[in-house]
This record gives sequence, structure tokens and C-alpha cells, in this order.
Amino acid sequence: MDEDERFEIKVEAFRLMTGHVAPGKDPPTGSHAAPYEERQKAWDEWRKRNAYCIICMIRAFEKYIERIK
Repeated sequence: MDEDERFEIKVEAFRLMTGHVAPGKDPPTGSHAAPYEERQKAWDEWRKRNAYCIICMIRAFEKYIERIK
């Protein structure tokens, strides 16, 4: 799994857990996404609060992907 794939997994987990579009991603047209600064703050807090879980989740995905290849 490359860095882009890891980032996309984190982005989707962030969206599911917070309802925010991650900073660096474009909100869907017509959505009422929070301002970039608010999303950045939420992203930073989410990553800090969930760092260990995020690392474990990515490692689990990588192991699973290797097994099914």
C-alpha cells in the first residue's frame, strides 16, 4: 500500500467519524462543508486523539491485503 492509499483510508475514517471532509480534499459541489480552517483543526485533533488506532488500522489493512494477493 502506498502513501496515497494510506491517506485515503485515513480521510474516509475521518469523514465517517466526524462528518467533515478532510483538509486537502474538495467538498462535494453544493455541500455545506465547514471552512478549511475548521476542518484542519478537526483533522489535527482527530489525528492526535486517534493516532495509535490509525496506525493499527493501516497495518491491519496492509496485512490483510498481503494475505489476499
